[in-house]
Amino acid sequence: MCQKQHGAAYASYVTFNEIDIKIVQGKENIASFRSTDTVVRSFCKQCGSNISWQSTTASPAQIGYALGIFDSTFENAEIKDIFTDSKVCWLSTLK
Repeated sequence: MCQKQHGAAYASYVTFNEIDIKIVQGKENIASFRSTDTVVRSFCKQCGSNISWQSTTASPAQIGYALGIFDSTFENAEIKDIFTDSKVCWLSTLK
């Protein structure tokens, strides 16, 4: 699903507790849709850019934002490779 959403071999997200995030501008330009029974995704209504994804069951208090939407430098605390069992066949760097 993330591969199709991003049009790439994998997607890079940063996860926050939803309560810690406040959108201060442009909220009217964000649309959401349920991509599966358990995932809600959002995108920009102006340009179509992927913004976020959120599980409604696994961790509903957390939300993952696409790293590409941030203008500032991102300093990661932890990197996790998830859903690697569905990686594309030509990507050998993930186990």
